[in-house]
Amino acid sequence: MIDLNRKAFQDILEQHFQAAKYRLSEAMVISETAGLENDEMTARTFVHLAAVYLTGLKDREEAIKQFTLALKINPNITITPGLESPALKSAYLQAREQLELPPNPDSTAPATAPQPPSPQPSSPTVSAKGMNVETGGAQPLPGPWNESMGMVEPDLPARIPAPLYCNLPFDTQPGQDVVVRCLTQKQTKRSEATIHYRPQGADSEFATLPMVRSPKGWLVVVIPGRAAQGASLSYYVQAQIPGVAAPLFLGHPEAPRELLIHLPPEIASAEESEDEPTVVPAPAHFIVPGPGEAPRPSRLRAPGSLWIALAGGTGAAYHGHGTVDSHANIGGTSTPVSVQSGFSAASLFQIEPEIGYQVTRRWSVSVLARYQYAPKEVGVRALEPGENSVPTSAFAGFARGQFAFFNRGGLQTYASGGAGFGASFLAVVNKRCGATSCSLKHSDTLQGGPVGLMAGIGAIYHFAPSFGVFVDVKEIATLPKVMALTEVNVGVAFARRFQGSDSSKQAGTTRRVSWR
Repeated sequence: MIDLNRKAFQDILEQHFQAAKYRLSEAMVISETAGLENDEMTARTFVHLAAVYLTGLKDREEAIKQFTLALKINPNITITPGLESPALKSAYLQAREQLELPPNPDSTAPATAPQPPSPQPSSPTVSAKGMNVETGGAQPLPGPWNESMGMVEPDLPARIPAPLYCNLPFDTQPGQDVVVRCLTQKQTKRSEATIHYRPQGADSEFATLPMVRSPKGWLVVVIPGRAAQGASLSYYVQAQIPGVAAPLFLGHPEAPRELLIHLPPEIASAEESEDEPTVVPAPAHFIVPGPGEAPRPSRLRAPGSLWIALAGGTGAAYHGHGTVDSHANIGGTSTPVSVQSGFSAASLFQIEPEIGYQVTRRWSVSVLARYQYAPKEVGVRALEPGENSVPTSAFAGFARGQFAFFNRGGLQTYASGGAGFGASFLAVVNKRCGATSCSLKHSDTLQGGPVGLMAGIGAIYHFAPSFGVFVDVKEIATLPKVMALTEVNVGVAFARRFQGSDSSKQAGTTRRVSWR
């Protein structure tokens, strides 16, 4: 439920209201199934549904109804920070009025920080620090965990709810060690697991720690506090069951899970009261706000997005000494016409459609098609016997990758590289005439080799995660006949985030997919 609410919160900020409604409906199904109708997380789900109905679907009555359901669970619940608006505040106050509650929540009421629910109501409740808050725990962990943190180990759940189930907090504080406990449904006592983690947004490889078996049967590891820095901690867990070839995953390297990192409320409020403002780390999908500002969603293309682009431009080519495509008719004989090496126009223009996939915030891969157009010179006479026709177009295809090396707001610069091949790559040679004669009587073309190697740089400005405009500068070298083409293109790009939710048991189950 926490994970679904986090994703729905991001959907609301990005105005994907139908996607948010779908996630929150799933969260409500979980609430009803697990008997959590009066849980704090259920109340928070109603608050987010109110935001969807009012802000996205323009249904004020339904929004008031959702607020009423949330306030019946927790009369002191408030609108989630970052979603406040005058209209939403008005609906919230009307819901409080209908329930005959005072306009403002009780500020002295203890704040409840939602924790991951137990798999069953009968199983022990586990706190963010790994403590059994119902019984105090029955047994300390062995080794350094107990010695350094005074921690006790919770009992195993009566029912393991997933093929790979892990018990860890929703969030943590900067510099605080994080205890992770996992179980597998099959061969619980014999399975093995490793956790892979890194600070969110880091370009380094994931650090890996093996999990060890505790006296009660948990697979346990402690992520050191030095890794809990920045906005969040990215992680995934990989488990192996003896005799089963396919591993189990909780998260994946290309789509890891996130553990939010933030200061506790009492420390954050104390620091905000100091003379110098403190910037509090924001979740991965936020831009860090300035003092007094609300969190703002990132405008960059989100990982997992499928994108298309269309660009056009022109360029120039450097070619070596070669023979043009048409031949002169000299004395009734077809005679090759040679030109010296030098720079020429590459074409009148080129058009380049492209389709790609955003792997991470920095990396994307794509397939690019290139159409090059070089029209014939106006007024050229008809071909004489022995002369060849002059090509007017060329086609090529490339596979390329892009790496973003600078981000600022919606602006992103990147370097790219790739390889491809085509029917030809053209350079347009102007006619060559001296004082008394012409060695080349009309513009003509030279062709490079069929294989092209590409490298370039570019910049894209994202108005939103789904739309941007860009400038792309590329150098294409052809082989085996060498030619170097430099081209400049401008274009537009559109993206749609491809979001899958896996409700499987890791193998042979259904995968639900939605477009965002």
